[in-house]
Amino acid sequence: MSTRPSASALVPVTLALGRVSELYPRAQGLKLTLPEAKRAAGFKAPARRRQYLAGRWLLRQLCCRCVAGAPADWGLNASGAPQAAHRHGYGAPQLSLAHSGDWIAATAAFGIVAGVDIERLGQTRDWSLLLKRHKRAVPSKGREAAFLHFWTADEARIKSGWVGPARHLSAEGMMGAIQVPKGSPVRVWFFGEPPGRWHLDGS
Repeated sequence: MSTRPSASALVPVTLALGRVSELYPRAQGLKLTLPEAKRAAGFKAPARRRQYLAGRWLLRQLCCRCVAGAPADWGLNASGAPQAAHRHGYGAPQLSLAHSGDWIAATAAFGIVAGVDIERLGQTRDWSLLLKRHKRAVPSKGREAAFLHFWTADEARIKSGWVGPARHLSAEGMMGAIQVPKGSPVRVWFFGEPPGRWHLDGS
């Protein structure tokens, strides 16, 4: 039987990174709320349904590992920014979820704002055009990195629920990138505490 953890035992932010192809099989038989089940059944594209269910599984695993209980003890809203509730009233973390192709990133945070976004590296896109469209300088090299630097960081900020000014956040250590696992073709952007307070969860 799980017990409620003390406040001092709670990790400020836990980051989990996984692949849909690996997480979806584990999500089979997952007990969804009625709104979640309805939303999952409404996806016409099988790939999008697999992505949704894998994300539901990852979020519940984060709640179990960061707080207590089994996946069935946690309920989630069906759409929008993820919000969790424990059937025994345990305090729920602030959750954030992001997808990019076969990859999923999720965070669980306590007492602070935190958000996450993820993008695959090495995509074939007109990075110069995208930078110009968003009124950004176009460097001679590293255009993909330049675009993803502001785009994904801003997405992570929005998902955190932060409503204050975004200026100088990078300099203050509130934004940054984590590339995990080493050599993986994705970049995970965070908004919240400095990386030293992030715990990576290899779910």
